[in-house]
Amino acid sequence: MDRRTFVKTGAWLTVGGWLPPWLADALKKPGGMAIYDASLAASRAFADSAACGGTQLFAIEGDVGVLWYARLAPCLARTNAPLAGVIRASDFFVLKHLAVAANRTVLQVERHGAGGACAVAFLIGNARLRQRRSAKTDKPDSSDQTSPQAASWA
Repeated sequence: MDRRTFVKTGAWLTVGGWLPPWLADALKKPGGMAIYDASLAASRAFADSAACGGTQLFAIEGDVGVLWYARLAPCLARTNAPLAGVIRASDFFVLKHLAVAANRTVLQVERHGAGGACAVAFLIGNARLRQRRSAKTDKPDSSDQTSPQAASWA
């Protein structure tokens, strides 16, 4: 773990959040996008961390489906960049299905908390990149579209 990741992790812990290492790594990659829910402390801390790295931020200000169709889907259609986020489990459920329908796949997911306060950290990437990576290794990609198996988007 480098110093920057250590400091970010410490900042998350002070607000009661958590920062999975794979999420911190995703924020280091250029051109990424992030979605957050300002009503969740962990999500606000995630957004602050993402903003420091120059990641393009999108706030959920109501219906995540509207955000998907109005802003996220058009941006993702123009790039192979990943979409990372820390949002409510209910919003993640909707977002996951919209992403899969748009030929994206959930590369990583981690839940924290319980009930209505449950937050989900995730990384969504391009499904074609995952298929290409599997073809290069001559190993079949037997995971489903929502698998929380470790995978790198680049």
